[in-house]
Amino acid sequence: MGRFNQYLGKTEMEVDGQKLELDVKLKDMKTLMTAVKDGKMTEETIEKIATTFKDLMKRSYPEDPVEEIDAFVEKKFTEFMTQFSIAMGWASKKDIDKSFREAGITGTKA
Repeated sequence: MGRFNQYLGKTEMEVDGQKLELDVKLKDMKTLMTAVKDGKMTEETIEKIATTFKDLMKRSYPEDPVEEIDAFVEKKFTEFMTQFSIAMGWASKKDIDKSFREAGITGTKA
């Protein structure tokens, strides 16, 4: 076992009670990290992020029907984005809760 063994494996998170193990690649992180420009979420940005999440899920769960994966990501988009950000260490639950409160969004599962 090498010294970098801890970095093998998948990123784990939970969305809507579903425990997920995602095969996150550098290209996924690059797309997600550069999607938001000037701090603004546009329709194009949301579509790009959703497509990246769908592709990531399809790669991680190739045995699941594509239409089910698409529906899951679309219906749970905000929670997926939140949990992914926490799993990647890009934000803490506290930070996300605060930003939701400031935006007047309540009832999210962060």
